[in-house]
Amino acid sequence: MVRARLGFGIAAVGASLLLSGCAAGQHAATAEKTPAIDGTQVQAGQIDLRAIAFPAPVSNSYDVGSDVPLEFVLVNTGSAADQLVSLSSPNFSGTTATNLTVEPGTAVQVGLTPDDPQVKLTKLATSPGDATALFPGQAVPVTFTFKTAGAVTATVPVKLTHVPYTAVVPTPSDAPAE
Repeated sequence: MVRARLGFGIAAVGASLLLSGCAAGQHAATAEKTPAIDGTQVQAGQIDLRAIAFPAPVSNSYDVGSDVPLEFVLVNTGSAADQLVSLSSPNFSGTTATNLTVEPGTAVQVGLTPDDPQVKLTKLATSPGDATALFPGQAVPVTFTFKTAGAVTATVPVKLTHVPYTAVVPTPSDAPAE
């Protein structure tokens, strides 16, 4: 009788160990998670474009005819410099000058702080689905063309909230202890 109970107990513990491992491994749901960052990511050859987004409008939306800034980070993972030569979108009629060079092994922030290079897509045009404005949460295609890496199109979202840039200057109490 004791052996039967002991055998049943061992079987129960073994079954629970087997079942608890069912969600682990390469195909677990957590293996497919990506970090939550504003914007989208794409790659053109050796150039990674990260955190691509339109900042949230200060008012409710960007109206037709508006020039809309674009934020992103260019990362050159290759061994040669490359240059962003143009931006285009069917939702805009133009862009401000680009010609941003990214040296190998470096990153260039665009539009994230006042000191960064600034890029705008100009003259928001009417689109079939929304003839009057571009609202937070909406996304439009933007094509980035590089001199060497070629062209890549990203679906670029409008951020949901407007966060004005503020410089963070550490106070003496924030300094690390020596």
